[in-house]
Amino acid sequence: MSSIREVCAKDYTAIEIEAWSKQNFRADLLAQSIERDFIWVAEDGRGHILGFGHFAVMSEEEGQVLGLYLISEALGKGLGKKMFSEFLRVAHDHKLKKISLHATKTGKSFYESLGLLQISSDTTVEMRGVPIPCFPMELELR
Repeated sequence: MSSIREVCAKDYTAIEIEAWSKQNFRADLLAQSIERDFIWVAEDGRGHILGFGHFAVMSEEEGQVLGLYLISEALGKGLGKKMFSEFLRVAHDHKLKKISLHATKTGKSFYESLGLLQISSDTTVEMRGVPIPCFPMELELR
């Protein structure tokens, strides 16, 4: 949540940040994601969480990044690239043909630097009744 409130706040309105960062925590849904998908947690040497990545194999051909969030103190240290390389490893292990995601305004340039391309016009994802602008992106794999 601090990633949304601190890192993304420069690109989104206060109303958008409030709706996005007030998601209800559901242990049952988190447990299902952990069992079904691939989740990584980045920590510092003291056990403090710096961020997480969430990747799902959606079909025989496609994987989807469902989340990659870092706190502000962790930005620029290569953790996002490391997590994305883990997504790529899983995609290659599953012989996927592409990776897709909905990038935030904040993360779009990061994903572009990794070779992802915006595949359609800007869109929104609704959270608590508030449309949150994002960018559908893909990376074709060989």
